Amino acid sequence: MRTTTIITAGLILISGFSLAQDDDMNLVQNGGFETLDGRLRKEKQIDIAKFWVSPTGLSADLYHGDVKPETGIGTPDNNMGSEEPAEGVAYAGVRMYSYNNKEIRTYIMTELLGPLKKDVEYCVSFKVNLAERSKYASNNIAGYLSKKPFETEERVSLLMDDAEIKHSKNKIFNQTYNWETVCHIYKASGGEKFLTIGNFDTDGDTKYEKMRKPKTLKGAQSFDAYYFIDDVQVFQLDSVEQCQCEQTDISKDKIETIYVKQIISKKELTTDELIEASTLYFADNSRDLTAVAKKELDLLAARMQEEPALKLVIHGHSDAEEVEAGKMNPLNKYTAQKRVNEVLNYMEEKGISKDRFTTEIHDDNDPADTSDTGIGHAKNRRVEFTKQ
Repeated sequence: MRTTTIITAGLILISGFSLAQDDDMNLVQNGGFETLDGRLRKEKQIDIAKFWVSPTGLSADLYHGDVKPETGIGTPDNNMGSEEPAEGVAYAGVRMYSYNNKEIRTYIMTELLGPLKKDVEYCVSFKVNLAERSKYASNNIAGYLSKKPFETEERVSLLMDDAEIKHSKNKIFNQTYNWETVCHIYKASGGEKFLTIGNFDTDGDTKYEKMRKPKTLKGAQSFDAYYFIDDVQVFQLDSVEQCQCEQTDISKDKIETIYVKQIISKKELTTDELIEASTLYFADNSRDLTAVAKKELDLLAARMQEEPALKLVIHGHSDAEEVEAGKMNPLNKYTAQKRVNEVLNYMEEKGISKDRFTTEIHDDNDPADTSDTGIGHAKNRRVEFTKQ
């Protein structure tokens, strides 16, 4: 399909030609916001992502890994937080709620590859992550499928409509350390061609909660619930089992959840603050360093090169389930020690001698979180640092 997008004084005009659809085809073009049509220079440029626009006079944001970090619109680090994309190198940024309407909401919209077929069921999903700078988290994060696009050049605070595509519990999305999925099975009326993502409910009908400011966050929080959006999909269903997004998320929470304690900028931190902020987290029964963990260690290694006298203690931890797994299977023993060894080897590769470290193995004797939950266990699977 060839689609042309023209913006004139904020009015959106979208036209295109139909294309035959495969049943398993994602009908969302550029669902990961990777492909650019122009140069991304600043905030409020979602229209630079090919096939995406904002349907109101106030544009949503685009974050991309191919821009310079100092622009504040890169990935994973940017002005609103720090998050690895759910897939690829980019994601959108949308304001879903603002306390007392201090800030205007934003929306993103795209034209699908072709119109939906009457009475056919489709799986509609996208991933969301609350930006660390947000002072609030909200529910009513939704998608809306329509035959015609929203068209307004006004800086409206709310697009009102009955949006069906929400989480089954319409919960408040308050995770800043992991991507969550909004997923819905949608039965088409026929002819729907446009997908819009945002909050379509009034403030009075929107539930919210206040977020505690992260200790390592520099600067003030924003008076809104601001979310990163990624991996947008619409595809035709052959069976309901193809669209079990929320059940899949629950499974991942038990098996593959990796907690991430993230920070806006570490260059401004003192050495003591950097050491405290450099905690690494691991998957269940794994010693493998994630991409985020490697970036943490790169920053720590650079600081140790700047301060040759700095020596550290590496503290290895595991959760209670990992300790029990080690009793049942010898291959799962000594998980905390293996994590420490992995860190030592990585730092040596970065030019930091192992002589500058001592180690302490705590196993599950010093939990960071005593709740018996998936996230609680994820917080306990960690390596921490202190000064010698």
